[in-house]
Amino acid sequence: MGFREKTELDTVNQRNTKEYIPAIVVISIVLSSGLILNSFASLFYGRQTRKSAFQIFVLSLSVNFLITNLVLLHDIVELFYFVQYESVAACKLFYVLKHWFVGNSLFFMVAIGFDRYRTVCFPFSKALTLRTAWCVILGLSVFSLGISVSLFSTTDIVRMNITTSHNSTIHGHTCTFSESENLQTLRVINHFVDVSLHGIILSLFVFFYTFITRKLIITRKKVKGNVSGKLKMEVYKIGSAEHSEITSDISTKCEEISEEHPHANTDISMGNRHKEQSTKQFNEKMTNTPSNNKNPGLFNLANKKNHDERTEIVNNGNIETGETGVGRSKDTLSRKKRAKNKSRWERRITIMATVKTVSSIACFVPFYVSMMIITPKLHGDGLVLDVGSIIARRSFMLNSAINPIIMIIFNDAFRQYLKGTLHKVTSKFRVSYRSFK
Repeated sequence: MGFREKTELDTVNQRNTKEYIPAIVVISIVLSSGLILNSFASLFYGRQTRKSAFQIFVLSLSVNFLITNLVLLHDIVELFYFVQYESVAACKLFYVLKHWFVGNSLFFMVAIGFDRYRTVCFPFSKALTLRTAWCVILGLSVFSLGISVSLFSTTDIVRMNITTSHNSTIHGHTCTFSESENLQTLRVINHFVDVSLHGIILSLFVFFYTFITRKLIITRKKVKGNVSGKLKMEVYKIGSAEHSEITSDISTKCEEISEEHPHANTDISMGNRHKEQSTKQFNEKMTNTPSNNKNPGLFNLANKKNHDERTEIVNNGNIETGETGVGRSKDTLSRKKRAKNKSRWERRITIMATVKTVSSIACFVPFYVSMMIITPKLHGDGLVLDVGSIIARRSFMLNSAINPIIMIIFNDAFRQYLKGTLHKVTSKFRVSYRSFK
């Protein structure tokens, strides 16, 4: 390449770089956000002591997104040398790594969807062990790598003809799929495999989350029905502020019952009399203190016996009336609270996984459309793709940046961890800044 031709190629490349500034800024922001947030997400899930299959899948996805962002930094460099890219090894390696880690993210989200499907739709099934989860991650990674290796052959540095403003033709080079006729069959096979796998992945997403959403809706309706039924039955739980109002309603109902059933008053009065008599006997027994007893030892023994009886009644409840004791009721309430918190946590992480999947599909849609309808111009003024096409073909990058943002929204523990870490970092920065001043 002569000096004059190289100078004109530099001019074309500088013009393209200025044209691609909006795309460079957008990609830089997306990748920077992904690097920072996925680093926090990887540390958060990696430091947790109690792990489950779901947490391992999310940890693997966060680490994979972090590596993907590091690999995709090459895209920013490429935009500065779009028509002067001459390294064949870097071109082939970049395409293989990009295809591998982007494919990993899709496969890992399928694993998350499968785990949520089993947990929600089959809650009594045996949970995946940690070893099984790691084996799934390793198997999916190896499978994705096997598909990506073929890109070593189908990608290459392509020579392009650029017409300058002086109507002269110069030659540039860009990294893209090879135009060799010998590799035409392999390229078609690779595209067919990619389209088929993406179609299967999309179908699995739809299958898993359709049944998950259906199960959550049915469960929510059942819970609402049970709660409303229990509220109707638990009339005895009356607050002090509502006592007078509800007592008047009950008395009104009793009068109506007495008018319709004349014998009801007799039964009610007998029941009340029996209750009053039992209460009176219990109070006499509790308040009976042998004050006239001259033996203090017997007096203390009687007090101890009465105290033990009162304690037993409070703890174990009244057997005749069927009332529950304080200790037993506390255990029941704690179990119910734990079950409720676990159910709420499962529901939140299921919603988080669903939103992740939907956002991932939305991020890939512009990429699929641009790859099908937009063809790079390898002959012309040197502007291979316009700014919109550059951004559309890299829309999948948003997936790595959106993933930790969704975790911040739906995962309270991760949000608190992020706040605490940022607070520590800012505090140390303030201390170092004051000491420097």
